[in-house]
Amino acid sequence: MTKEEEVYNAGTVGTFAWEQLAQTWQMDTNARKAVVEALDHNNAIICAATALLLRNGRPFSREERKVAAQKIMVLLKDDELSRRPLDPPDQSNKVWRLDDVLFETLRAIVEQIK
Repeated sequence: MTKEEEVYNAGTVGTFAWEQLAQTWQMDTNARKAVVEALDHNNAIICAATALLLRNGRPFSREERKVAAQKIMVLLKDDELSRRPLDPPDQSNKVWRLDDVLFETLRAIVEQIK
């Protein structure tokens, strides 16, 4: 299936983009820095998207993962920030919360650091 067919079958660009976060991406240094910096973005959906990129991103260095883990732990300590609901465009009936995504990402990062 071509990318065009995937986009068409996905229904919306948002749905397609959200599904792409599960892919492993090769990123240059500037892109990786931008992802780590956006982790504590005010918009919960951007924060969740960057967490998913971190979770699946193999090219992140050990130091980048440590910084990301520290940011995630700060977010998780703040109930107001971490418990924000998410409305991802994946059209699932699952109720998403930012802390669910952050906990799973933190677990994956810690496994990658070992």
